[in-house]
This record gives sequence, structure tokens and C-alpha cells, in this order.
Amino acid sequence: MLHAKHGSDALRSLCWRWGKVLLCFVCLDVLLFRVGLLWKVKPNFGVGTLAVDWLLLHQMAERFETRSPTPPPAVIVGSSVVFRGVDEFGVSTALAQQSVPVQFLSLPALGADCTDTTLIVWNAMRLRPWLVAYGAASRDFCPLPIENDPVVRIFYDSSLELAALPRVGAEARLDATVKRYWKLYRYRFFVRSALTTLLSRAASTVALAGETGDVAGEGGGLPPDAQRRFGALNITVESYRLWQRWYQSRRASDYLSWIESRSSDLLRWYAAQTLATCGPNANRHVRSFERMLGFLQRAHVRAVVAYFPENPVFRQPEARKYFDPALSDAYADLFARQAVAHGARFVDLRNLLPPEDFYDLVHVNFEGRRKISTRMAEIVEEEWRARELHGVGRGGR
Repeated sequence: MLHAKHGSDALRSLCWRWGKVLLCFVCLDVLLFRVGLLWKVKPNFGVGTLAVDWLLLHQMAERFETRSPTPPPAVIVGSSVVFRGVDEFGVSTALAQQSVPVQFLSLPALGADCTDTTLIVWNAMRLRPWLVAYGAASRDFCPLPIENDPVVRIFYDSSLELAALPRVGAEARLDATVKRYWKLYRYRFFVRSALTTLLSRAASTVALAGETGDVAGEGGGLPPDAQRRFGALNITVESYRLWQRWYQSRRASDYLSWIESRSSDLLRWYAAQTLATCGPNANRHVRSFERMLGFLQRAHVRAVVAYFPENPVFRQPEARKYFDPALSDAYADLFARQAVAHGARFVDLRNLLPPEDFYDLVHVNFEGRRKISTRMAEIVEEEWRARELHGVGRGGR
């Protein structure tokens, strides 16, 4: 009898102990996400491309969790071509000047493939957008897996199943289910980063003034035209001389020298992107693309597939080994066909810009960004006026 009573007391003690732990987790979840304390801390993710990508995803998650879906926004998604090529504020300003009452949001992720973008669009549906524009590039369909992909880590939960990201085993399925229903688990990397940032601030004062001085020094000696096109962070005096040499000669060989002065690997990566390696046939990212257009169509969301600009320098004979026009045309054909099949709109912007508006093959400089943003504002306005003309209700096509 005493043994049974002792066992019952131990069980009650264990339940009480774990009950308190569960209560703490619930309270923490409420404070971080319902009250929104997590989003009040801007984590320091470090430096480099991956750090910028985490910063973009943190901003994206904050929008998904805190932004009211009223009125429904127009959003643009995509990889670094959207990050570099679309100025959210500039597009919003242009729309306001035309008396178009549209909220415009840019939701890019650096290095995102089309499967990553599909995940972002799926999560962005909680904003109830009336328009989703995909700033597409053929590189989005190259089979270049990123280990521990940040977009997948944050946004791939059990609410969606993608053939490109098969879940193998009970552990993967449990992870997806827990991520779907428990925000503290989904955003645990952001929570850890916020805590680390707060502790670092408490321990010492970061000397930002010295870092700012170093950055400013990189732009020293650059003429106004260089800073207007590229900014001080993206170019040096020497590399700008190479760019000027190309600008005068217009020879593809000089342009390739300008690119090699900044990255020895970039041209090799371009050369590896061919119809044979990245083409649409049996491409897992194409299946994700079709899935994305499919659920947008079923949700009655207007969809635009905008094939982003390509640098015409790479169509010159000297540079053709670094650019496969058959790959570019194959995706133009795919985008056009799938747009028709899913009631979307295809806009081919590949020839929108002259070569001096680019930073490399697909990324644009500040001049190119201004022009793409102007064109994107026009596209959003066209879609909004078409929506108004047909009298479609909120969120519909």
C-alpha cells in the first residue's frame, strides 16, 4: 500500500514538474509572438551573404506574423535578382504618384531557388495578397542544393508537401508538424540570435563608428558616376577602371575582365548553367513552380511571372561560353506555357536593360534597379486597373 502511494506521489510530482515546464513554454510563446517581443529585437546575424539572407528572412517572418492582411498587398518574390533589382519604396512611391492605392511588399531571399520561392509564397498567403509577382531567372532552376537551406528551415512545415523536398522518416514528419503549430520551435534560430545579440549588447558596446569609417574608405577616390551606378560597397577604384575600359571599348573580353576582378568563381558558375544541367526536363524546381501557380490560381490570386533582365554582353560571341541562350529560351517558353495554363500573366523583361545597367549577368546596378522598379510599378498598376475593371472582389483575379 505504501509502495503504491509512493508511486502515485512520484507520478503527480512528475506531472506537476512537466506541467510547469509546459506552462513556461506557453507563456514564452505568448510573450515572443502574441505580444511580439521577438520582433522588437533586431538580431545581429554577423556579416556576409548568409547573414544578409537571415536578415531578410527575419524581416519576412515578422511581416507574416504581425502585418494585417487588410488591405491585401501586392507582393514580389524571387532570389537576389529581386533583392538587387526591385526597390520596394520606389515602387510604392511610383504607385502613389499614379493614385494607385496598393500596398507593395518585396519578399526576396538570397540564393533562393524556385522551390524556396514557392515556400515563401505559400507562407505569404496569410497576408491574403491580391497579386503575386515572381521575379524569375533561369538560375532559380539549377540543381544547386544549399546545405541547411535557411528558407526550408524556417518555412517548410506540414501544411505543404513538395515533391522537390520529400520528407523521409517519422522524425522529418514530426519536425514538420511541430514547426507548423509551435512558433517557438519554428523560429528558434531567431530566438537564439536575439538572445545572443542582447547578451552581447549587455556585455560590451560595439564600436560601430570604426566599421563605418572603413566602409567609407572603400569608396574613396570613386567618381560620382561610379557611386551613382554601383555605390561604394560594390566597387573599388581599380575595378571601376576596368569597367570604364569596357564602357569605352564595348568588347565582351573587357567586360569579362571586369567580372574576374571581383570574383574568380562567378564565370565558372555561369559556364556550368546550361540546358543540359539546368533545363526544364525532369527538373524538381519546375514541379515546385507549377505547384505555386496552381495554388495561386485556386486561391483566385492574380499571378505575374516576370522573367528578369539578362545582360546582353553575354550574347556576344566572345562571352557565349558563359551563357546558354537555349537555356534562357527554354524557360521563357516554360513560363509562357505555364502562365496560360494557370491563368497567370507572363512578362518577358530579359531585354529591358542595356549592359551598362548590370553588375554581372543577371544582377543590376542602381541604374538598372531604378528602371526595373519603374517597370514593376507599371505592371502592378496594370494588374490593379484590370482587377478594378472586371469588378473582382478582394483577393480575387
